[in-house]
Amino acid sequence: MKKILITLCLFVFANYFLIAQVTQIGNEINGSENNLQAGASLSFNNTGDVLAIGYLYTNPFFEDLGMGRVFEFQNGEWIQKGSDIGDQYPDDKGFHISLNVDGSVLAMSTGSYSGGNSVVTIYEFVNDDWQLMGNPIDIDEGTAKLNDLGNTVIVSNSISNELKVYEFLNNDWQLKGDVIISNGVFWGLPVDIDSTGNIIAALNFNGGLSHSINIYIYENNQWNQIGEIEAEPFYQFKLNFDLNKHGDAFVINTYKEDVNEVLFIETKVYNYINNVWTQVGTNIINNPTEEFFYIEGQATISADGNIIAIGNPIGNGSVMLYKSINNEWIQLDNGIQGNGGEFGRALSFNDDATLLSVGAPKFSDIGNLFGQVKVYEIDYELFDVKDNSLLSTITLFPNPTHDYFIINSQNEILINNINIYDVSGRLLLSKNNPSNQINISSLTDGLLFVQLETEKGIKVEKIIKQ
Repeated sequence: MKKILITLCLFVFANYFLIAQVTQIGNEINGSENNLQAGASLSFNNTGDVLAIGYLYTNPFFEDLGMGRVFEFQNGEWIQKGSDIGDQYPDDKGFHISLNVDGSVLAMSTGSYSGGNSVVTIYEFVNDDWQLMGNPIDIDEGTAKLNDLGNTVIVSNSISNELKVYEFLNNDWQLKGDVIISNGVFWGLPVDIDSTGNIIAALNFNGGLSHSINIYIYENNQWNQIGEIEAEPFYQFKLNFDLNKHGDAFVINTYKEDVNEVLFIETKVYNYINNVWTQVGTNIINNPTEEFFYIEGQATISADGNIIAIGNPIGNGSVMLYKSINNEWIQLDNGIQGNGGEFGRALSFNDDATLLSVGAPKFSDIGNLFGQVKVYEIDYELFDVKDNSLLSTITLFPNPTHDYFIINSQNEILINNINIYDVSGRLLLSKNNPSNQINISSLTDGLLFVQLETEKGIKVEKIIKQ
């Protein structure tokens, strides 16, 4: 597997000591012509070895046409799977793209908010290429998302204010349950669905700054509402959300402006606890430096709801990573830094959030608005340790030090192995059955991480060599 080490970051919360390593895997996936805008939307399969990419192609008449491509990770590289999907015709727009559990079924929907009698098209990978699966589903303007099995799709139509769920039966898409109608406008931009196809969520824009996420469950052959979360973005297209695969957690990303007209992104996470949607942790604030038109796909959540990623496409762009520890969201240092082109405009996790795809649709270093997608592997548990009362009695001294340090264990805990790392995660020294005095005179000055493997568990300590 081709890997490029990007960064190693750490954070500390209570008695936890967590270091995560972020590594780019495979080649960058670039658009192949001007204005193709690769990475306008992204969708991983569950394991993260198949990736669908939406392309927001803009022709000379400024019409958003779009297309889709699917890539598979083979021998350390991202290789296109099958042919292009959509052919850049107005009826087959690839801006919104959604992949099923094993990467064999793909849904594509409209590429703009301007209507134009769009359709939702679902494809299945058969005989080494993408074949239309059932008839297209006509919409005026909207989005679509697949469930894990690829047999249920939620489709919005913001012109008629209808939300419909279809199930693939008898070789075509049949309506599942009742049609959900809203009195608001732009109903269902965006939508999402859980892995089973029985929990759905949709954004309801009620006019002005009034937005809500409405959540429904399929019971007794109908859709029953089980939640409504209010949100107040800066402007109507300044909000997006991502429902986790289990259907019991979601992340809301909202673009806002404070009383001093300072722009910021506010992120909240909700869990469904005792039949009530309850916010987990405090609000997460990130500060862009300028306005951008809309947020879409800029926040994603792991299947279990414990890890989130938030994109900020301003400037060079960045993606911040957070993990929930003791119901608080802990930031992974400075996250992943981009190189322009609205890096972070689209994000997609695999199920356990060990892989993250990031889109930069306006990346132009290789051609005007070619766009670019990168995939990163994330190791959250290089060290993920909770001290117990016995391990807390182990100390290192002197600290700071120059030539050596002494391991002091008040309870005479047996230390089986010691590893010393620098801040980049590089292993500098390893000793089995070490003595209590460790010579570090040959190591470079700076902050060191000392990992002590004991009969009672693992403990990590920091020490400064100077």
